[in-house]
Amino acid sequence: MATAATVFNRAQDRLGPQTLKVGATWRITAAWALFYALASFVTQIWAGSQFSPGQGGGIEELLLWSAAFGAITVAGCFYLTPSQGPRHGDPRWAPYVGMMGGYACGLIWAVIVFTQRGPEPGDWWVCPAMSCVGALGSALRMRIRARASR
Repeated sequence: MATAATVFNRAQDRLGPQTLKVGATWRITAAWALFYALASFVTQIWAGSQFSPGQGGGIEELLLWSAAFGAITVAGCFYLTPSQGPRHGDPRWAPYVGMMGGYACGLIWAVIVFTQRGPEPGDWWVCPAMSCVGALGSALRMRIRARASR
């Protein structure tokens, strides 16, 4: 119940170019676009290699999932990130760190599963979805910690 109150309470939110909310949202937008553009092409090269039989849904599907979960991540980051960070720590890159941690978990899962049976069309949502969960989880954690430190 306290988490729901923290998520839906907008009393402390302010908009402005210098707020943590806007800065973190811009950083996650740029990081997501750059990282997933590169990761999609590298994944497509790996999917067609000897280590992964079959090519799944191709580069179009990789980019589609990346864009869809990227939009969810950016909107969620803007909604969840507090205007002011917690008193301790450096929260500016927390959503990015969460994105990379989520990607690592998704990558481990994908490598294990795809090397056993090969990727199929519709399988390429794993890493972007896990990155989305990681980034939004980090933003939520920041919001909770910011509220507790006030």
